[in-house]
Amino acid sequence: MENITWPQRIAATAAHASWIFGVGVIWLPLLLWFVFRNNDFVRPHAKQALAWQICSLVFLFMVGVGTVLAGLADNDDDLMIAAAILCVAIIPATIFPFIGTIKALAMEPYGYPLVKRFVEVSACDS
Repeated sequence: MENITWPQRIAATAAHASWIFGVGVIWLPLLLWFVFRNNDFVRPHAKQALAWQICSLVFLFMVGVGTVLAGLADNDDDLMIAAAILCVAIIPATIFPFIGTIKALAMEPYGYPLVKRFVEVSACDS
């Protein structure tokens, strides 16, 4: 792998950390992907973070809508199940970006579960 500069490490880290801090969700990884499109370290991190954030937002939105609809149905059991699913869904949506942030700081490639099948993990992986 080429020499990775400190700004490149920060850019790759920011792509993952934007989900954790709620700042720049989706647009920050997208911006970093375009700015560093020729960089073999930042580009895969930004693409992974972007794909994960889009998938997480869609899934959490669907579960949230299901929770609201269950709450409107006057059935407490359905509401409790939907709320539990929402709480459980938030855990991996938050933990995996933490792992990606740590891997980016350590200059290691990282692929989110389920997403890495569809998006490059690293151009340097064999």
